Amino acid sequence: MVINLLWIGIICLCGSIPFLLSIKKSGKLLEVQHKHKHPVKHTSQKVSKIVKNFSGNTLIRRLSLLSIIITGAFLITNFAFYAGVKEAFHDDVSLAKFIALFLAVTRIIAIFVKTIFTGRLVNKLGIIKSLLITPVVMLVFITVIILTQNLHSQNLIIYLFGAASIVVDVLRTSINSPVFLTIMQPLSNHERLRAHTIVKGIMDPFASLITGLILLLFIQYHPERKVDLLTLSYLLLAIGVFWIIGIYRINSQYLKTIIKTISSRYFDKESFSVSDSGTLAWLKEKAKTGSETEVINILNMLYKNGTGMSDDLVISVLHHSSEKVKTAALKLISHNSFPSATEILLPFLQEQNSPMIVSESINIMCSNGVDNDLILPLIDHKEPVIRQAALGGLLFYGSAQSKQIAALVLKQMVSSIDYRERLMASEIFSSRDNCLQVDMILQLMNDEHAGVRKTAFLAAGKCGDKFLLQDLINRISSHEVEVIQSLFIAGEYSLPFIFSYITGTVATHLQKKN
Repeated sequence: MVINLLWIGIICLCGSIPFLLSIKKSGKLLEVQHKHKHPVKHTSQKVSKIVKNFSGNTLIRRLSLLSIIITGAFLITNFAFYAGVKEAFHDDVSLAKFIALFLAVTRIIAIFVKTIFTGRLVNKLGIIKSLLITPVVMLVFITVIILTQNLHSQNLIIYLFGAASIVVDVLRTSINSPVFLTIMQPLSNHERLRAHTIVKGIMDPFASLITGLILLLFIQYHPERKVDLLTLSYLLLAIGVFWIIGIYRINSQYLKTIIKTISSRYFDKESFSVSDSGTLAWLKEKAKTGSETEVINILNMLYKNGTGMSDDLVISVLHHSSEKVKTAALKLISHNSFPSATEILLPFLQEQNSPMIVSESINIMCSNGVDNDLILPLIDHKEPVIRQAALGGLLFYGSAQSKQIAALVLKQMVSSIDYRERLMASEIFSSRDNCLQVDMILQLMNDEHAGVRKTAFLAAGKCGDKFLLQDLINRISSHEVEVIQSLFIAGEYSLPFIFSYITGTVATHLQKKN
């Protein structure tokens, strides 16, 4: 009866042939014709290419070696279990039923674990702890099996090997395989594909070959030419130790690869992200001590992953020796609420820092409700960028009294004979949405200086005031590019004015078409 199952396998293989032929006809598979004029040279080139693929990247090499160890542990555990089961069952039918039930239960448990627990487990424990689960659990089972050898209970040993086999298979399928894909993520697309091909397409067959040879040697040199479960237990114990060592070596190279990746090429959340807690914690620590480029890219990654930056990380980064790092950190902080802004950033206003860092600190403090008395003295600062940040922060986020003071200063700047003062006022009005200074913006839109007018147009678009938008539309013939850009910024507020313009008689045919 067991032999008859082979016929089912043959029928399934034959049934796949029409599908393969249809795929080939659709052009998904292309036959590559190789010329064999120099077969020896061709073979040597293929071998050298395989060696180069294997040794070219340290992370891929370590993943490949660990893959051999994992597959070997899985095969030896299953072999020991099936060897014990074969001794326990005396007819083919009962043996076939048991193996079928065993495989079905294993796959059901694997699907259940992979669907419900894998993602949460990896995110919570991190990569290295997730990978350690399987070898540690296996070592526990093998240790128990070795200790129970003296009891001379064959059934107990078989059950223990069966439990170990199920656990190793389930964890290998539901945790190790997904985590391996996660570890490959920092690699480029080409390297990632190469790693997956090597690990799954080349190393697994080699692992089966090596494991088969080892088992043949163990059986061959056994006095009674049979499977010795105690010897296999010690072999699995050694494999488990090498497995754990391999995990730590992979983790160290994985972290190095992350830093190398984010420091050398463009990345985004879709193509490369980090979500496990262990790696994120390491990245935050690395951000405190890394080089300028490393820290800036790590901060960008943490922000893009939506993990946020804790106060201690912000404090450590803001005390970095690089001004670029400090500025990058402040710009990222400004995108979200930062309740402890006053406590952390106030020293930057009191110490000798670059004007850019001070201005960014002012913007963050004002947007998070800082005490206005701390910012008011800075509206007369000698550095234009600091003065601009203080006036803008008070105008948009200050108290009623602070807003009034800032508005009076800005009114003087709008009427100043120095175009730089008028340009600064225009930039302040255009730095935020819904500015209420309509009269001053209108005055700047009529300024004689082109740069002041252009910035005032942007301020009018962000303001969204109907009067300013109508004035913008009236200027479209003389300042078409600037006006269209400002109307685009205004969004839905500008739609009625745009509709009125293109349905009127003033708009050109090209403007109506666009």
